[in-house]
Amino acid sequence: MNPTPLFVVFLYIVLLPVVFKVLQYTRLDEMFKRKTPPNFMVLMYVLLTIAITQLVVGYFVAVFGWLGEVF
Repeated sequence: MNPTPLFVVFLYIVLLPVVFKVLQYTRLDEMFKRKTPPNFMVLMYVLLTIAITQLVVGYFVAVFGWLGEVF
């Protein structure tokens, strides 16, 4: 049994800000502070946030799907 789409949307809504805050705490902008345009940093944060959130949500959906099959 797969998790419902509403649960998946809820996970995205909850995890997007969490992942974005974690990326901000890593202070990636200090690694790229030489000759990097600000647009690059915004794009990098947005793309990394979406990619990491996709991985985390996929993991939770798989785990809850497996738990639904077991129990």
